[in-house]
Amino acid sequence: MNDLCPITYAKARVLERGYSEYRLVFRDLQLQPNATRVLNAYNELWILLDADIGIRVASDYGVYDYNKEGLSEQIHEHADRITLVNSVNIIQKIKFLQVLMVAAPQAESTNVMIDKL
Repeated sequence: MNDLCPITYAKARVLERGYSEYRLVFRDLQLQPNATRVLNAYNELWILLDADIGIRVASDYGVYDYNKEGLSEQIHEHADRITLVNSVNIIQKIKFLQVLMVAAPQAESTNVMIDKL
């Protein structure tokens, strides 16, 4: 997937969720053979950019599993509790664009918000 498309898409999704500020982080994860990893991604969106064969991604948003026949749609956007599964006997990689949504600071606490960044 071209990197420009997810960045543009992320901006639109952040606005749809009522946020005006966000941070983007490219994540290149490595999964051990036959391993499962759980990501707690509340107040975040994880947009799948690329995944090796044998990787399954599942969340409340749906499933991405290129190896599963009959899956009507491969979901690239995930959030909340995300489960990554490497179903093969070798180390595999998966790349995401992580979108961290930042609550808009209130007028009296603007300086505190900036100091914490």
